[in-house]
Parts: sequence; structure tokens; C-alpha cells
Amino acid sequence: MKSIKKALTVFIIAILIVVLWQVRQISISHVSSTEDMTGEADSESGSTGADDGNAGDITLTEGMEVTIVATGDNFMHESVIESGKQEDGTYNYDYIFEGIKEYLDSADVAVINQASVIGGNKLGVSGYPTFNAPEEICGAIKKAGFDVVLMASNRVNSMGTDAIKSCIDIWNEKAENISVLGIKKEESDPDYKVITVNGVKIAMLNYTYGVNTNLNPDETYMVNFLGAVNEATGEVSDNILSSKVISQIETASQAADFVIVFPCWGSEYEYVANNIQEQFAKQMVEAGADLIIGTHPHYLQQIEWIEGENGNKGLCYYSLGNLISSQNYTGAMLGGLAKVTLAIRDGQVVIDEEKTGLVPIVTQYTYSGTGDLADMVGVIPYSQYTDELAAEHGISERGGVNFKKSELQYILDTFIDKKYIME
Repeated sequence: MKSIKKALTVFIIAILIVVLWQVRQISISHVSSTEDMTGEADSESGSTGADDGNAGDITLTEGMEVTIVATGDNFMHESVIESGKQEDGTYNYDYIFEGIKEYLDSADVAVINQASVIGGNKLGVSGYPTFNAPEEICGAIKKAGFDVVLMASNRVNSMGTDAIKSCIDIWNEKAENISVLGIKKEESDPDYKVITVNGVKIAMLNYTYGVNTNLNPDETYMVNFLGAVNEATGEVSDNILSSKVISQIETASQAADFVIVFPCWGSEYEYVANNIQEQFAKQMVEAGADLIIGTHPHYLQQIEWIEGENGNKGLCYYSLGNLISSQNYTGAMLGGLAKVTLAIRDGQVVIDEEKTGLVPIVTQYTYSGTGDLADMVGVIPYSQYTDELAAEHGISERGGVNFKKSELQYILDTFIDKKYIME
């Protein structure tokens, strides 16, 4: 009798194991099917993003912070290029970043706007108007500690589409750990990048209003454009935000805890954002952008909070001006670093306003008095800038500009709300 009961018990246990195994297989099959459907939906929408490889849901830790530092245009004119030339004919651009090292070192995420294509030295290194930055700038950017480089700009096609493809290859070869935004080799390449820092998933998107050298209609996918693109002609709209941009921001906001958009936009040499910038900024915030950091005008522009019609809010730096350049305008010498601190509060990722603002910086160069080239000194935080340095600036003789620190202070006082100025 006991043996019959024992056999019956073993039989029942075996049946239970088989049933549980079948239930598990059904569950796994369902999960796999769901993932396939999600991938299909992403593909059909035309909005694809690249994740940094952190799989699974991550619990946000209350009180955790993420510090982001972003620069304006790394505007490599001939003087900037030549000032990095070494005796052996090679280039070294560490000098550009030495003055802001403390800010880059303090950042969890450091972002630079590379305002000229890096198409390869074999094409010929050049400044204005056909920009092609030396490949060596990649090494300096990597050494300085940047994590993200923005490549969507009006000058990215100055050397043609082969240079855009080469630029991506050069970055992958010389600084493979840096995320390159704004340009593509293949149409199927991701539209945006998601990185995870201190448990916070941050989506980043980069666009330009247009390019100085037009693309063929079948090549427009290689550059992320802000405006709607006419597929037949390749023409980019000046005043209609692309539906792809809206869709990509919406998709990114679902994939991440925080969304940053980096647009190349606006009117050059203007201290105040134009109506199109304001219109596009509002639309992007409504789509899910939490932070907008703009470039291209070469001058600093205002910083403000934007509220969409749907209640969404986002902080907008309309323009950070130049990181470095050899231009002959006072305003082009005064740029800024966007320093933004994200904090986790009540399970949400928010901008800590007390730890967020603008670090003003000054491009310094000297001039020998002959020829057109300036001797670049580098970038100096405004808090360390003096009247003596202003008096030594080469812009006075080279550009005939009455350059004074008081003029820089006037720009800051007039166009940047003082609550955003950081030391």
C-alpha cells in the first residue's frame, strides 16, 4: 500500500513539473512576440534610437544627480587650426580645452558642438569658408573628457557627403567611446542616442536648420534636419518643424527619463532668439523635450523656461555662442558653457534650478600685427578674465575693435538673466 502511495505521489509531482514547464514556455514565447512587435512599430514610425547597452528597467534612486556640461561652437577657423600645428607638421588641440578642464572634469556628461566636419586630412585641412577640421581634434576632444559630439551643423557638408561618411569612421577610429550625433552613414542608423548615467536614461537628439552646401534628395537622410524636407528636391523648410523631429522626440521621451535636443538654428550675430527658434522650441517641448541647448548664432542668447500648450515644460538655452573662434566681433569672443544638474525627486528626473545655469567664457588670442592669422591662446572662464587680458587681446588691432571687459559685462547684463550666471 505504501509503495502505491509513493508511486502516486511521484506521478503527481512529475505532472506538476511538466505543467509548470509548459506555462513557462508560453510566457517566454509571449515576451519574445511582444519584443518583435515593439521593434516593428519603431521601424514603421521611422524613429529609431540607440541605447548604450544597459538592459532592463533601472530604478531611479532618490537624491541621485547627473551633471551635464555643454559647449557652443568649436569653430575651427584657419587661425585655430594653425595655432595647433606642431614643428613636425602634426596638430595638437589640447590648448582649446585647458582653460575649462575643471568644468569638464566635474561633468557626468560632457557635450561639444563640433561646428565643422572632420572629413579626413587627406582631403586638405581648411578653415572658412570650406571647413575641414584636422583629424587630430578628435584626440584632443577625447582627452578633454567629452562623451558626446554634435555634428549636425550648416557646415557639415562643406566637403561633400563622402566627408560626412569619413567623419563618422574617423570618430569611430579615434574616439570610439564618444557618441556622435546628428549625422548618419546609412538611413537605418539611429536617429538619437540614449545613455544611462547614475541610473538616469538620457535621450539626446541633434539637428540643423540646413546646410551651406546642398545635399541631393536621396542623401538628405545623412544629416538630421530641423525643418521639413521636400523629398523631391531636398529643400529644407525655414519655418515648418519636421514631423520626423516631433516623432523622434516623442519616441525618445518614451525610451528615456529625460530628453535633450541640440539644435543648430537661429540668425547669426544676434543676441535675441528669433520667432522661428521660439516656435520650434515650444513645439519640441510639447513633443517631450525637457532641455534644449542651441548653437550657431555665434553670440550668446537668452535662457528661459518654455511651457507648451499641453503643459509640458522645458529649459531652453537658445545659443551658447562660440567655444572658440578667431572672429573679429566682441560678441563672438564671449561664449558660455551650459551647466545643468538633473536630480531625482519623488521618482521623477527634474532640473535642479539652483545648480543649473551658464558659465561665461572668453576666447583669447593675440596678433603679431602682420598677415591675417591670429595666435590663439585658448578659452578663459569669465570669472578669471581681467581688464589686462582684454587690453592684450589681438582683436583690437586685428579687427579694429575697442575690446574691453566692460563690453562683455554689458552683453551679459543685457541679454542673460542674472539668475542663470554661474561662476
